[in-house]
Amino acid sequence: MMVDGPGADLAVVAKGDKVAHRDGFPEVLSVARAGVELIVTQFADRWVVYVSELAKVGAILECHKDDRVNTYTVEVLLGDREDQWSRLLGRQLASKSRGKPLVVMFSLDLRGLEDAEIMAKLRVVIGMFADLVRPSDAAAPAASAVPPLAPPPGPIA
Repeated sequence: MMVDGPGADLAVVAKGDKVAHRDGFPEVLSVARAGVELIVTQFADRWVVYVSELAKVGAILECHKDDRVNTYTVEVLLGDREDQWSRLLGRQLASKSRGKPLVVMFSLDLRGLEDAEIMAKLRVVIGMFADLVRPSDAAAPAASAVPPLAPPPGPIA
């Protein structure tokens, strides 16, 4: 299968709804579900992740696992530094990144949604990312393998 438009020279391998674009290094994987597009680029030292349902970048995060204290650190490079949902998404994606740091660029429309609806949307994104970065020889987990999310502490604006 070939793609039309920009990047039309890239060979594309479709695996279900997962699409791998192979043009040497880095490898680019993309998937779209529930109106959300996820594009993951794997570099030697990190993942670059683009998540959008608004076709733009709303925030940029840098996320990594801190092995000294076994926690995940999320730094907001651009965007609302007080948004706890961003930090929650960053920590969850970092936990699925197989130890590699991430740069996450995302824009999700969370306005007017209840906490449970936001968490459901974040679960979709986290599941999509986990599916894309899973080693090809690993068995697919059950749909319930994405752990339940708890609302972030503190006030939600």
